[in-house]
Amino acid sequence: MIGIALIVIIAGYVALAAGVTYALVKFGATPRAKWAIGLGSLFAFLVLAVWDEIWGFVHLRHLCATEGGIKVYRTVALGPEYWTEDGSPKFISFQAGNFFRPFLDGRYQVKSGGQTLPGWPEIVQDENALVDLQTKDRLAVHINFWAGRGWLLHATGGHINRRSCPSQDANWGRMIIKSVFSKATSR
Repeated sequence: MIGIALIVIIAGYVALAAGVTYALVKFGATPRAKWAIGLGSLFAFLVLAVWDEIWGFVHLRHLCATEGGIKVYRTVALGPEYWTEDGSPKFISFQAGNFFRPFLDGRYQVKSGGQTLPGWPEIVQDENALVDLQTKDRLAVHINFWAGRGWLLHATGGHINRRSCPSQDANWGRMIIKSVFSKATSR
């Protein structure tokens, strides 16, 4: 039933756009002016329907560029006993679920959280912080943003398809570990 109502609403909007555009085109003195008025009117109706999708895209890209990604606040040098021959860490497992457990004798842990930012469009900020559990200091943080789609896509079921920062690597956990922990060099 909702699908039929949505089809009727969209058809009504298209009919309104066509009617207003047809009425406005009559004000054009030349064929070129009529084309310009018609295209301008259709463009206005299109932007009116999807303005929040455009704004959401621009706002998400801005947040990704200015606040997203990995930020390292402090590094830690560990002895060679914590590293394999190929340089990968022995002290943490990247298997599902293990990554968020305390490691290095319970000293460090990745903690995850998120919040919905105020305003429109709805944007969710995900934050994963590598924390020193003894000092409560954050050694590094990975921030990603997720945005829902505009009202038109929400109404048609497109809200399932969310966008996130394009440069966010799925291996952010490994990147945090490699950015914070390094092999201590002997002198």
